[in-house]
Amino acid sequence: MMQEMNLAAISIELGIAVLMAAVLLIDLCMARGTSRRALARVTALGLLGVLALAVRMYPPDGGATAFFAGLYIVDGYAVFFKILFIVGVLATVLLQRTMWRR
Repeated sequence: MMQEMNLAAISIELGIAVLMAAVLLIDLCMARGTSRRALARVTALGLLGVLALAVRMYPPDGGATAFFAGLYIVDGYAVFFKILFIVGVLATVLLQRTMWRR
């Protein structure tokens, strides 16, 4: 019996993976010696988008979504720590002004 994949439950992880690939490709296409300010801005804007998605996904009733026979569960606790992680990464990107000056 084939169980369907719930892509909504892993949308935060998919968003971060797409953002990571986009930032790597943009960095690859940038000429050597150019400023990386645009790259930091793209990263910050992408993280804000993923953060908005994570906040929107926070279950108000405390419900949980499970798939893969209950091996992967997304509940309020999991979404809270995903939001905390995203805020930490966003703060790191925004506070790296020394790298932006190069």
